[in-house]
Amino acid sequence: MELKKVEEGVIPIYENETRERLINARELHKELNNKRQFSNWIKQRVDKYKFLINKDFIRFNNFVKGDKNGF
Repeated sequence: MELKKVEEGVIPIYENETRERLINARELHKELNNKRQFSNWIKQRVDKYKFLINKDFIRFNNFVKGDKNGF
């Protein structure tokens, strides 16, 4: 999926190929200065507001390779 940044503000707004406007939940979480672990925070939001995958949000698996100490 190709995303293009279309607005700068508190958090950036992106558009996909079909011109749907999207935000990045990790960027929102960071801007809110939320102290909870992102994975727990987003799972609770999805459950509370009954978001539907591929309708209200899309999921990306970003695997980050740590250093030799696992960080």
